[in-house]
Amino acid sequence: MAIKVKTSTEGAGSGTAWLKQPGKFHWLLLNADENPVNKDKQPLDGFKLQFLILAGEQKGKQFDLLLFNPDMSKSESAIEWAQRKQTAALIALGLIDHAQMGNEVSVDLGVAMNPPRQGFIDLDYEKEKDGAVKHDDKGQPRLGLVFANIYHIDDPACADPVIWQRDAGQIAKLPPACRRDPASFPKHERKAGTAATSGATAGGGQAAAPPKNVSFEGF
Repeated sequence: MAIKVKTSTEGAGSGTAWLKQPGKFHWLLLNADENPVNKDKQPLDGFKLQFLILAGEQKGKQFDLLLFNPDMSKSESAIEWAQRKQTAALIALGLIDHAQMGNEVSVDLGVAMNPPRQGFIDLDYEKEKDGAVKHDDKGQPRLGLVFANIYHIDDPACADPVIWQRDAGQIAKLPPACRRDPASFPKHERKAGTAATSGATAGGGQAAAPPKNVSFEGF
């Protein structure tokens, strides 16, 4: 199955313990779900990626990242950030490249599982407008994507192995088709900070009917 994406010209439960700490992580894709549902089996308006942490103190833990489609009833800024996050994820998965940004493209998330892709991600606690940390229905702090900071394994933004811990052996297992020349990435600045209040969340969710066509923009 494929999903249609509109990109922009800008860029930015297996028994394993679930990730609960913020940080910068090297991940392995465990699953890519184009039709996710919440705990009540209601469809979620977006797609879900499940990752395994490959390095650092949190190695071996998993987390789910829900990337919601833009809610056109929200502000222009909220719509833009939802689009940017989705596009950043698709680039991180190697499903599109920067040359395709600004166009509507058809993307099959399943391709990213054959073989499973790797990359980097920056997560922090999600915050309410008053600065309070959000919690899930079990009372646990909710992790979310910091701005659009999810990266392809070869993105120069993650070149520093001290800041971005990695398992070099796992990276070496990736076939050439999953790699990119670091020089092929455009130079850009990514924002750093806490997780945005909407658009992406690890383990969170909101019920909505899935759209036939999804519009994404860049990071």
